[in-house]
Amino acid sequence: DYDRDGDGLIEIRTLAQLNAIRWDLDGNGTPNSNAADYGEAFPNALTGMGCATTCTGYELRASLDFDENGDGTMSPRDSTYWNEGAGWLPIGQDPGYAQNTGSYTAIFEGNGNTISNLYINRHITNNVRYTGVGLFGISGGQLRNVGLENPYISVTRSGTSGSLRRYTDVGALIGSLSGSGATISGSWVNGGGVAFTQGEGERSDVTVGCLAGVILPAYNYTTENPANYATCAVYAHSTLSRTWAQANAGNRDRNIARVGGLAGSFNWGHAIASYARGNVTCRGNGQKTCGGLFGEASNGNIVSSYATGNVVNEAFSPPRIDFIFDRCRNTYGFMLSGGLTGYHLSGDIIDSYSIGRVTAAMAAPAPCTDGRLAARLVGGLGLRANSGSITNSYWDVESSGIDYNDSGGAGHTNLWC
Repeated sequence: DYDRDGDGLIEIRTLAQLNAIRWDLDGNGTPNSNAADYGEAFPNALTGMGCATTCTGYELRASLDFDENGDGTMSPRDSTYWNEGAGWLPIGQDPGYAQNTGSYTAIFEGNGNTISNLYINRHITNNVRYTGVGLFGISGGQLRNVGLENPYISVTRSGTSGSLRRYTDVGALIGSLSGSGATISGSWVNGGGVAFTQGEGERSDVTVGCLAGVILPAYNYTTENPANYATCAVYAHSTLSRTWAQANAGNRDRNIARVGGLAGSFNWGHAIASYARGNVTCRGNGQKTCGGLFGEASNGNIVSSYATGNVVNEAFSPPRIDFIFDRCRNTYGFMLSGGLTGYHLSGDIIDSYSIGRVTAAMAAPAPCTDGRLAARLVGGLGLRANSGSITNSYWDVESSGIDYNDSGGAGHTNLWC
């Protein structure tokens, strides 16, 4: 009986059982593929795994550790999921990271347990259009009350892009969470780091966060995602060199990254009582929005949440000339940075704050030499579009190094106290 408590959730007690989830993505206890491997992880199962009715997902009944030999580091000695240095294969993606190969759609209940030393170190070529990387690659389900301790997530994408944009979502728990009713709640990442590097190749769209790459419940559908937190470091870097002339080639040639301490992109939801304490660093070529909590947030609310990590945005994307008005436009050269969000397109920020230092440096080659171009793209809380409001929300003027926020909010000194 793999549902001993009768709650409709199959119980996970080993790494092998965690790995077997990938063969039963709807969590009903009947594998869609690799039945022999599934049966090896769950031997002698009762019909329906012992669920009183149809199972609806899984639950952790013990904390798990990928550091199998207990030496404090991940290496070939941790042979089961080392995979010749590539590490864990995300649940909800196949080995080739092909598009639409399966999404985890069930409940995953952590019961407050942790998964330690998750290791992912993967190189993705640009012939793959869509990629989600994390413990889960892609999910439309409910991820609840699970913690990741000291994960190491590193993803590199390179190669010829072709005519279509390439999408990469990277987070320790989940690369891409999307779908009606999809939620992350009561979950956290403590320590470790998440890193993404864009090599040669253009038209790349990236979201990077400590907990999640992108959180998108569904278009025009809002759901609560309460009480999540993250403390790991987040890093995004592009190594592609492009000239000012190349930047004028067209909009779709840009490399775009949204990078946040909790999630890179947060859309159509409510982030409640959530926080991020890790530093966020963006470097290299490309348009980047970088924030202490979210890189970009839209069509949703941020309530009773905060960020304390430093935000460093040293990206470079050459501006192009607006030939109609004979002046520079920031369309191709802008970076957006803020202590809470890099860019908040719409929705409200309520009872929230940030205290991390916000640093941004923009290289603007001639004829774009107006220093104010960079200055107005940095804010204490972050940049916000005209839609929505900021209420009872603040940033620390001294610790952030920013004494203005054009979009609202209030600056205070000694906010940390």
